[in-house]
Amino acid sequence: MRRYLPILVILFLAFSCRKDGAASFGLVGSWHLTSVSSKGSIGDVYVSFDRDGTFSLYQNTAGIGFVKCSGNYIFDDGVLNVEYVDSPGSAFLSSSYSISFGEGGSVLDMTSHGDSPEVLSYRKENIPIGVIVSVIPWENV
Repeated sequence: MRRYLPILVILFLAFSCRKDGAASFGLVGSWHLTSVSSKGSIGDVYVSFDRDGTFSLYQNTAGIGFVKCSGNYIFDDGVLNVEYVDSPGSAFLSSSYSISFGEGGSVLDMTSHGDSPEVLSYRKENIPIGVIVSVIPWENV
């Protein structure tokens, strides 16, 4: 029985992880937008998903600098639901995406749900410190 104990512990840990599976599917981390299937441009975008179910999005849409939006997410059964939250903590926008990973987990494709679905393709990449320290407050946009 003793030699089976480590196997039982590993099995217990594997099946007792959070249901959202964010860590096991590699969603947690920083991503850089590489392409959008729609005709319009949404600018330079970085997003970071944390293990605690929060995310931060940095977007430079008009060349004025990066604006930071934050919120919460739930990742379950290949579907990512995000909710943007303003500084007082009120949700002001929510979105839902089907998620797929490629190239060994280094590429993330997010297909929006809705009448006109678009695919946002991201590559796993650290957010440059210059982006983080130069954020323009949302209220100033």
